[in-house]
Amino acid sequence: MIKSSVISQLETVIAHEPVDEVFIALSMEKYSHLVKPIVQLCEEQGIIVRLQSELFKLRVARWQLDELNGLPIFTIRSGPPEGWQLMAKRLIDVWGSIALLLLLTPLLFVVALLIKLDSPGPVFFKQ
Repeated sequence: MIKSSVISQLETVIAHEPVDEVFIALSMEKYSHLVKPIVQLCEEQGIIVRLQSELFKLRVARWQLDELNGLPIFTIRSGPPEGWQLMAKRLIDVWGSIALLLLLTPLLFVVALLIKLDSPGPVFFKQ
């Protein structure tokens, strides 16, 4: 049986070699029945397991693994990344807006003056 052969080979390697991590890069369609016993064996030995996921073929979005009440949860988001990139974007947005507003203030003042001279009533329309 293929399952016991692979698991017994892994047990032999773990018993004779110092193994810190096991990376599982098997096709989930063909070998999903092997993943659970490999993970259980590594868990018993205190070995870190990394699993390549073929669940999602994402083009733009990114996924991360979270934990909720001890259960692994896939989080998929297509918004901007968190961290320093998001803060840098926010700083550029705020300071860019302030700079453009200061640069455009004279032009906006002239437009407001022209509206006041050309039309009766207030510069800002309210309904």
